[in-house]
Amino acid sequence: MPDDDTLDLGDSSEPENEYASWLEDLTAHFNNLSFDGIPDIPTSNRPLGELIQDHHVWSMSLSERAALLCHWDEEVREVAYDKQKEEFGRLKMRHKEAKERWEQVDNERKLAILKRAILIGCTTNGAARLTTLLNGVSPKVLLIEEAGQVLEAHVLASLVSSVQQMILIGDPLQLRPTVENYFLSMDNPKTGHIYRFDQSLMERLSSTGFHMSRLDVQRRMRPRISELVRCTLYPTLQDNDLVTKYPSVRGMAKDVFFLDHRHPEEGGGDDSVSKTNSFEARMIKDLVLYFLKQGKYTHQGDIVVLCAYLGQLVKIRKELANEVATAIDERDAVQLVDHEDDEDVANIINDDVAEQVRVSSRVLLRTVDNFQ
Repeated sequence: MPDDDTLDLGDSSEPENEYASWLEDLTAHFNNLSFDGIPDIPTSNRPLGELIQDHHVWSMSLSERAALLCHWDEEVREVAYDKQKEEFGRLKMRHKEAKERWEQVDNERKLAILKRAILIGCTTNGAARLTTLLNGVSPKVLLIEEAGQVLEAHVLASLVSSVQQMILIGDPLQLRPTVENYFLSMDNPKTGHIYRFDQSLMERLSSTGFHMSRLDVQRRMRPRISELVRCTLYPTLQDNDLVTKYPSVRGMAKDVFFLDHRHPEEGGGDDSVSKTNSFEARMIKDLVLYFLKQGKYTHQGDIVVLCAYLGQLVKIRKELANEVATAIDERDAVQLVDHEDDEDVANIINDDVAEQVRVSSRVLLRTVDNFQ
C-alpha cells in the first residue's frame, strides 16, 4: 500500500479549467448584450413608475422585477375581468330572456288548469308569488282561513283587482301572526304601538268596530275552562252539551289548576326566544310522570305540554328524555334550526342528550304559537 505522501488525489486542475471556461462563456454572453464584462447584481429599490419607464431589465434588482411582475399580473387580470364581466352580462341577459319565455309558457299551462277549477287553494305566500296567475284567473271571492293569524301585508299582497268579496275566517282575539323580530311586535311595550307588524287585518278591523259575525257555541272546552274566556273575552259564549260530559282528570282534585311560584326565568332578553325556567321544567317532568302513573293517559296526544319559548321546550325535552318519548312539532323544529345562531338556544340544544325511551308513552311538546 502506498505511503500517504505518495497518494494520488487526481488531477486538481480539472475544476479550475471548467470554472475558467464557464467564466469565459458568461463574459462573452454579456459582451453580446453590450456589457463591458459581467455586471454587478443590482440591489436598488426604485418606485414602480420609474421601473415602467426603464426598458433595461438587467439594471433591475430582484425585488424590482418582482414588483413589476405583480403590476403586470394585475393589469392582465383587470383586462381579463372586464372582458369576462361583459361576457357574463351578455349570458345573464340571455338566461333572463330564456327564463321569461319558459315562465310564460309554464304560466299559460298552469292558467289553463286553474281556469277549469271551481276552487283554488294556496297559502298567502303562494298567492303573493302567483299574482300574475291569479289575475289571469280573475277570482271574484277571496276566502282567508285563520285570518287572525295572517299578517295584513300578506292579505293585501293576495288581493287582485278582480276580487269583489273578501271573507275573513278566524278570531281576532286569539293568537296574532308570528313575527321574528320582537321589536316589531305589539307585545313589545316600548315599540309595539308604533309598528304593530303582527296586528292582522282582521284584528285591526275588529278594533275599529267593524261588524263581524261570531259563532257563540263552543264544542271543545270543558265548562271550567270556557268560563275563563267567557268572563274576559266572550260574554255570550255558550257550551254545547257535549263538553259537559267530559270525565274529570284522573289524579287531580280539580280539572283546572293554576300554580303561582317565585322562581324567575333564566337567560335571554326581552326579545329572546330562549328564556327558560328550571323550576318549571322539573315540576312539569314530575307532573307528566305522575299522570302516566294513573294508567289512563298512555296514548300519544293524551298529554300535551305547551311552552311559551323555544328554549323552555328544549329544556323540558331534556328533562323528559330518559323517561318518555317526546314529539316536537315540525314547525318548532324548523324554528329551532333558524335560531341555532342564538347563543342561549345553541347552548341548550348542545346540552340536550340522546333520547332514551323507558315508558311506552309519547308526550307532545309544543310552543303556544304552533299548537292547533
